[in-house]
Amino acid sequence: MSYAASIVPMHVAEEVVQDVFVNLWKNRKMLPAIKNLSYYLYTAVKNTAINYFNKQKKEQSVNFDEVGFGYKELPYKEKAE
Repeated sequence: MSYAASIVPMHVAEEVVQDVFVNLWKNRKMLPAIKNLSYYLYTAVKNTAINYFNKQKKEQSVNFDEVGFGYKELPYKEKAE
């Protein structure tokens, strides 16, 4: 858990570790093929944490009105005909 908490906030670290173990349990038939379980778990936690950050980044959106840059404030010139 401390490794996960060093990458993401504690409340997220708990979810990351839980997700790793749930996925490991779902794919338990592959356990005999894992030569170094400790290395596998560290790598799985790191990758799951990275996926969390990527997902957060995609979900993050910018509201231009909140940052003071609305389309109404854009300078433009009307075309004279």
